[in-house]
Amino acid sequence: MDAVTTSDLEYHSIEVGRKRAIREALGLPTDPYSVKHSLRWTSPPVGNLPIENLLHSDPDPGKRFAWEDCPVEGYAGWRFPGQGEAYPTCGTFYIMGCLEHRPGYAKKVKNNCARAECPDDYRTWLLKATNKVVNRVTAGLPRAYSKAIHVTISPPVELWGRFGDKDSYMKMRRKAIKLAKKAGIVGGCLVFHPYRGNKKAGWRYAPHFHLLATGWVKDYEKLKGSLGGWLVKNHRVRKSIGGTAYYMLSHAGIKAGNNVVSWFGSMAWNKLVKDPEDPAEAPVCPVCGGELRKIAYLGEGDNPFSDPEGEGEGEIDCMWWSYV
Repeated sequence: MDAVTTSDLEYHSIEVGRKRAIREALGLPTDPYSVKHSLRWTSPPVGNLPIENLLHSDPDPGKRFAWEDCPVEGYAGWRFPGQGEAYPTCGTFYIMGCLEHRPGYAKKVKNNCARAECPDDYRTWLLKATNKVVNRVTAGLPRAYSKAIHVTISPPVELWGRFGDKDSYMKMRRKAIKLAKKAGIVGGCLVFHPYRGNKKAGWRYAPHFHLLATGWVKDYEKLKGSLGGWLVKNHRVRKSIGGTAYYMLSHAGIKAGNNVVSWFGSMAWNKLVKDPEDPAEAPVCPVCGGELRKIAYLGEGDNPFSDPEGEGEGEIDCMWWSYV
């Protein structure tokens, strides 16, 4: 197909026509409002591109894929933890040491970015994020004996196409929080899951939100008729806040520009005042108790700690090392 130059108006017209045809084939409403709000907005391409590059498929709830195929088969860039790009330093090591005594002391320390998207370090993010959720939810419970509850909120199928771009996703998130409060949830954290499934059966696109919160879903039978097709499910009191938080974060939706964890209600950042976490303690020398600092090897030959399979710490000859 010949290359074309596409303006904002032309691009919008292509999207509207394509979406209307798809919705008609699926038996979905094709009125202007429904078509408009099913669009996954992206910026129009710059320059000349084949017209097929401008077309994006609607989410396919029937398509299943393996965990590792999510970056290709998933919807609108939503991925699982650890499926982004690592920094060049991720997975590498640097040396910390003490040269204040003879022999000196050195240990290998792994560079760790602790980002949710990093394939090397996402497990560190997962543990840290779990601990933060546990600490904040615990601090936000109204009484010492109060328990957190686990709730899921799922949009109707006709809204599944509104999670592609950030603005639409934010509207859906605000809607979920509004419905949570309407159902009786006082405050808590919210985590978005784009997919449902497991390793054996595979994963499919089915967007929903998990909440770890305080409050209770009351009179749901009376309430559900006013939820506009959304489902609110109370998974009841959690025996382990940490176990639930870890589960929620382990297959959360990861996408650039979006927070993995959101806080609302009584646990929102402007409501719950919590003392800052204690800073991480600086590593100390096991020989003299002094603070370890970065050091570099200046001797001939290979760095004694360069072998990935070698020892992680030990005595060193201070003559061949220097503080960085």
